[in-house]
Amino acid sequence: MFVAWKMEFENAPFYVKEPIFNSFFNTAEYSNLTKEDKTMYDLKLKNQWDYHLVRDHDMEQSELKGRLEGKLEVAREMKKEGLSIRTIAKITKLSVEQIKQI
Repeated sequence: MFVAWKMEFENAPFYVKEPIFNSFFNTAEYSNLTKEDKTMYDLKLKNQWDYHLVRDHDMEQSELKGRLEGKLEVAREMKKEGLSIRTIAKITKLSVEQIKQI
């Protein structure tokens, strides 16, 4: 019965294809799954969420690392030009300890 409704939904007018209706059909489809199928579906969904969270975290860490490397390179050049460590720290927002290690 659900398949018939879904097929009708696919041929429905554009205003019926709003996200709320799609959500309704997805909920109806999920409620018709067996307990084992629901468990498998939930596990698959959790794995997808975990994958996206890890990917987003990795991308964020890469961006932070890139910014830090850029600041360190600028600080290195400033240090070569003879600017004081305090001035470099103020401009780059790096700690005095980080600049001393360069």
